[in-house]
Amino acid sequence: AGLDGPVLILGDAVGSNLNILMVIGVYAALRKEAGLPLAYPGDPERRPTELVDSDLLARTLKWAATAPGARNEIFNVSNGDIVAMPDLYPVIAEEMGMELGPAEPSLFTTELPKQADAWAAIVRKYELAVPEDLMAVVGGSMELADGARHPTRAGSAPRRLGGHSSTIRLRQAGFHECVDSEDSVRKWFRRFHELRLLPPLE
Repeated sequence: AGLDGPVLILGDAVGSNLNILMVIGVYAALRKEAGLPLAYPGDPERRPTELVDSDLLARTLKWAATAPGARNEIFNVSNGDIVAMPDLYPVIAEEMGMELGPAEPSLFTTELPKQADAWAAIVRKYELAVPEDLMAVVGGSMELADGARHPTRAGSAPRRLGGHSSTIRLRQAGFHECVDSEDSVRKWFRRFHELRLLPPLE
């Protein structure tokens, strides 16, 4: 069946159009503050996708700038494994100090803007180092995060690609690093807490 959508970037960029983890982090923080468990907000079907850790992406670009095997080449870059978004939510719940609840299909683009006041209150309460304006924190990443989850939408079907983003050419050219996607998610959520982008664990 192939993989759905493009490789998704994981990092700590605030206000980015490409960072789905910041969207999920804001969503999780809002639910935690409201006393709710973390619920996977999409179709629970486990569709395969690929992720790339932004630190790994940076190391790849640094390598490609000088490696003879990279000259005039175009490479796919990913962590190296294949994951399903629902399988990452137990990891996220653990890193947020939350219980994991049943899936509750919804759209970030619809639901998160309704929580703008609640987010501003969270920023003030925990003295976070991010804007009180929720949209300034998540940027345009809500649409990407919605697409990554493939919630049911009337009149549309999930995108399917013919295959995954093979990194074989990158390996053959001499770059061999990889990252476990669960480890990547844990790393970034811990950094969110350290940088006070999300409320501290209690």
